[in-house]
Amino acid sequence: MPEWIELVRQRLDSLGLAPGREEEILVELAGHLDDVYAGWIERGVAAEEAVGLTLKEVSDWAGLRQQIYHVEQGEEDMNQRIKSLWVPALLSSLLCWSLLTVLQRIGPAPHFIWRGQSPVMVFYWPWYLLLPVAGAIGAYGSRRAGGGVWGRVVAGLFPAASLVTLMLLSFLVALFVDRQVPLNVKLPALLIYLLGWGVVPGAALLLGALPFLKGRPHEPA
Repeated sequence: MPEWIELVRQRLDSLGLAPGREEEILVELAGHLDDVYAGWIERGVAAEEAVGLTLKEVSDWAGLRQQIYHVEQGEEDMNQRIKSLWVPALLSSLLCWSLLTVLQRIGPAPHFIWRGQSPVMVFYWPWYLLLPVAGAIGAYGSRRAGGGVWGRVVAGLFPAASLVTLMLLSFLVALFVDRQVPLNVKLPALLIYLLGWGVVPGAALLLGALPFLKGRPHEPA
């Protein structure tokens, strides 16, 4: 029986992947070729001819090698992005909103700035004081997973960035749905909420993330 792994290795040469992953791919391809070879043998084809017919299953070994490399690199990049960006960003958000929920239940009420009978500004100082912890966890987790500086910034600021995005989308929807309220009322309200729930929390998150923006990935601060 032909040594299919060696035949595949000779034709593909080096895939440029991690040794363990490269060996898995070679074994998988060799197993496929062995099945094809066995099929030719069952049809009564001589062994030497069956080997040639089996190898013709792959018309372009160089093209196959390049295709495997691009697919594997794409999966590796995707996995790296998930580990270094989305997982720490979600952890930062989870801690951020958990702190807000707990404080709303057991902590002091938010601080309102009033104009007449209507609040024009909302500040939640206890929450702001704890937000650097969430920003630090996001940036630290990103750096531990190999994230670059901008990845750490995004992971640390993700809670505020996601909230700002939701507010902007809500504002755009309100422009078309609630036309009874004039724009000169909606726009100041948006700016006020952006300040209290976007800018100030973002600054607090960034403050916590700053120590972990220095240094290379996987290095302690």
